[in-house]
Amino acid sequence: MLEQRNPYSIPALLESRVMGSPMPMSAGVRSAGGGAMALVALLLGGVVLLGATEALARTVRVGVYTNPPKVELGHDGRPQGIFIDVIEHIAAREGWLLEYHPGSWDDCLRRIRTGEIDLMPDVARSPTRRDRLLFNKIPVLTSWLQVFTLEGHVLTAINALEGKTVAVLEGSLQQEMLDDLRDSLGLSIGIRAYDDYPGTIEAVERREADAVLADRFFNYVRDDRSDLVATPIILDPSDLYFAVPIDGDPQLLTRIDIHLARMMNDPDSEYYASLSLWLGETPRVLMPRIIKWLIAPAAAILLLVGVWNVLLGWRVRTRTRELSDANAELQDALEQLEAARAEAVERERLYAFGQLAGGVAHDLNNLLVPILSYSDLLMDREHPGDTEDREQMLRTIKSAAQHGSELIKRMQQFHRATRQPEPKQVVDLNEIVREVVDLARPRLEGRGAGRERAVEVALALGDNAQIHGRPYELHEMIMNLVLNAVDAMPTGGRLEISTARRDESVALTVRDTGRGMSPEVLAQCFRPFFSTKGDQGTGIGLTMVKNIVTEHDGAIDVQSRPGAGTDIHLTFRTNA
Repeated sequence: MLEQRNPYSIPALLESRVMGSPMPMSAGVRSAGGGAMALVALLLGGVVLLGATEALARTVRVGVYTNPPKVELGHDGRPQGIFIDVIEHIAAREGWLLEYHPGSWDDCLRRIRTGEIDLMPDVARSPTRRDRLLFNKIPVLTSWLQVFTLEGHVLTAINALEGKTVAVLEGSLQQEMLDDLRDSLGLSIGIRAYDDYPGTIEAVERREADAVLADRFFNYVRDDRSDLVATPIILDPSDLYFAVPIDGDPQLLTRIDIHLARMMNDPDSEYYASLSLWLGETPRVLMPRIIKWLIAPAAAILLLVGVWNVLLGWRVRTRTRELSDANAELQDALEQLEAARAEAVERERLYAFGQLAGGVAHDLNNLLVPILSYSDLLMDREHPGDTEDREQMLRTIKSAAQHGSELIKRMQQFHRATRQPEPKQVVDLNEIVREVVDLARPRLEGRGAGRERAVEVALALGDNAQIHGRPYELHEMIMNLVLNAVDAMPTGGRLEISTARRDESVALTVRDTGRGMSPEVLAQCFRPFFSTKGDQGTGIGLTMVKNIVTEHDGAIDVQSRPGAGTDIHLTFRTNA
């Protein structure tokens, strides 16, 4: 166990220094002169300690394992990393004492579940962990899983892991994800679990395993002597949080969220200084600036000897007011963050809607041609025509009007004026794919977009592609994938969409023959506001896709190479 002492705690403040050397309090009292002075000092000291009970530093037991640059023990044996910088800054502001408990990832996960520690950094949410842990609301970092292998070994797609053995961290999200992928895709993949990342590296170098599945920060674990390199296989983007036991103190997470909201809104904060130190990153502040301080803390405490009831009443009122202020402050910060996120999502919906509008206007104009032409003929009294001709004209006018009505309904379905959350229901992915392709047909054929060549569409929809989900969210998800594929093929190409039922899951694949992505772009494709389209893109489309997949307890895998197109594989459980 490693303990960090808070220099602002009451015991530390009661130690004075004379001529640069520590001096016990009792010695200071004796030098002040006599037993009477000592008695007075002791009485006043007792009152100070009682009145400042709330100010006494709280001890928070924190788990530490090896996963740089997020969290690790440095060469001097002290904890370090991004999560450590964040929690130590918050502890200094809150007056907490941090007590570090090093161990393997599996050890720390067991300790947080059993309550042996109070706080665990660097934890991703999963359905299993939500039942056993409580998480703070604001993510500290965003990560994803990536496959690493020896230099010279070729692994470019998830199917290349067939027959291979993959090393993972014991009890990690990587292990859960690999189990799910193995079951849903029907792949024969061996899994070997190790206590730490250095163990996984050694396993590959000793040929006990063919590859390592780790998070994006794995590059910081490997030293210069390692022969492991990153592959283009990227899985499951996720956010990383602080966690406490399911029966732990939620106020601990509330205080963390309040400080995180303040730091993330300040480009000069300790949070961004830590990112710059460990990652060389200087992220943009995307949300509006929130109020730095809502209420200044009360600073004066009256020392009333013997008035115990008054002091206790003051303590209760102060604690109640602090909790109320903290809740209001956190709610305001979360509302600001949610407003910024909602604005970005709406911009992406409007962008997609505008992409479709040009082609739809072209179709509506084509539908109006027979309506106007035949209406003129029917109104021409000089050439009334026979009854059969008139009936045929009327049928043509009615058919064109019906097609126009269906087109408008599909546009309304894509972008409703009010988008209220809807309960999950049985949804046929095949039906949604057909609706999206039909609605995007003008864009696919190059109408209204300045295209010279159309995009060829090939559908391979399997039987029984039903899942539990929200139709409008799934519709929006597939539309974003289709429009992204069209944008990647400005001179035409081929778009393939397929579905397949595999045991207890349904797989959806969207494949294009477009420009593809470099490994650097692929690694950031789910990052909010990251775009390669310049002013024409919002950078939120794939982020929305990832969020919708996560809300449906699904998995996403993106594979791409420059000049070779992009494959996006989605997997959904049928019983989710």
